[in-house]
Amino acid sequence: MTPNNTDEQIRHVFDEWHRAVKDQDAEGMATLYAHDGVLETPAVLALWPEREDAVVHGRDAIADRVGNGSAG
Repeated sequence: MTPNNTDEQIRHVFDEWHRAVKDQDAEGMATLYAHDGVLETPAVLALWPEREDAVVHGRDAIADRVGNGSAG
């Protein structure tokens, strides 16, 4: 995939993200993020109320949090 954000590429990421969430495919979802990517969503606070913010930093942390429910 080239670095250009064409409509087709944007749609691909959108579709793959939703597929991964529906399939509970944490690794598949995480691969859509850069190594230093950020996931910011109110769902983080809903799933892990002990967290102080709704942000998960880094591809590995995203895969871990989404994949096994770790709040660390």
